[in-house]
Amino acid sequence: MDSKKLTLLMSAVREGSLRKAAKECGCTQSAVTQAMDSLEAELGFKVINRSHKGVTLTRAGELMYPLLVRLDEGFTELKNIASSIAADMSSPIRLGVASSVAQTWLVPALEAYKKNHEDSSFEIMVGSDSLSDWLRDGKADLVIGTKEQAGSFRWFPLMDEPCALVLPESFRTFKKSLTAAELSAVPILMAPRDVLDDEVAAQLNLLCCDDDTTLVSLVAQDQGAAIVPRSALRGAPAGVQVLEFDPPATRTIGLALPNSPRVEASYFADYLCDNMPYVDQKEETPEEKAMRASIRRALGGTSNRSWQSPVFK
Repeated sequence: MDSKKLTLLMSAVREGSLRKAAKECGCTQSAVTQAMDSLEAELGFKVINRSHKGVTLTRAGELMYPLLVRLDEGFTELKNIASSIAADMSSPIRLGVASSVAQTWLVPALEAYKKNHEDSSFEIMVGSDSLSDWLRDGKADLVIGTKEQAGSFRWFPLMDEPCALVLPESFRTFKKSLTAAELSAVPILMAPRDVLDDEVAAQLNLLCCDDDTTLVSLVAQDQGAAIVPRSALRGAPAGVQVLEFDPPATRTIGLALPNSPRVEASYFADYLCDNMPYVDQKEETPEEKAMRASIRRALGGTSNRSWQSPVFK
């Protein structure tokens, strides 16, 4: 039993005429007659009485009609949902990402995903504190950043990013690491605000800047120091020196989805959650191993669970 026969039946009963049903549905009267004959053959009994006075339901038809109406409504809903999903999957996934993510592992992650999802496409927007606003306003289908940047939306951890202390060359020290107390007089420009606990942060003269590239550039111009993810220091400009912060600082990157995510965005979110370092150890497919290896190469690390970014050279 297909939806076309049910549509023609609904129209014939509603109009009380096969001719009017044919006109309403854009087909010939003989096509409607054949469809009704086929439907009744499938059911095993007559559904409608056909006469020169028009169309009426038989006694059996009256018993079946409410069920057939619900079935027709179900077919209509199925078509609408299928059309919506098809349109959703043909549209680019709009990603809002933190700058260090965009500059490092995002591209190999997208390339690995698209090997098995060739029809997928992406639009990438780079931001920081605007990530949760993009989700709220429907401008992004999925965002990747810190839990703080995700705001109140559902957030799933993906990876740890070790952070480093970036200082201008004018800052003289022979140490390889510095504490908050030793930096208390230095303006600290810090993008990942969640990398330090409150007690340590209280000892620092913190300013607010949300872009890692801008932070490093300001440090090079002798405007202060910065605590940034090591992944953001690849290709850092001249005029800066990189030390460890004591105690070590690490930020966690994750993804956030809106309350009613697009199907294609959910697929990509599931893929990242299944393949990024926070996933439990499991037997990997060759494609998953290749993805993990390509992302590690982008960051210069080797660990399976937390990113060990390269020492600055």
